[in-house]
Amino acid sequence: MCEWKNVRILEAECCADHIHMLLEIPPKMSVSSFMGYL
Repeated sequence: MCEWKNVRILEAECCADHIHMLLEIPPKMSVSSFMGYL
């Protein structure tokens, strides 16, 4: 999905009840719109 949306995952960490991610998204895409795809 990230390749399709032109998003790069720079870092990710999984915890028991949540996930931390550092992403590089295109300037045209908002953070909230990408999170809606997840």
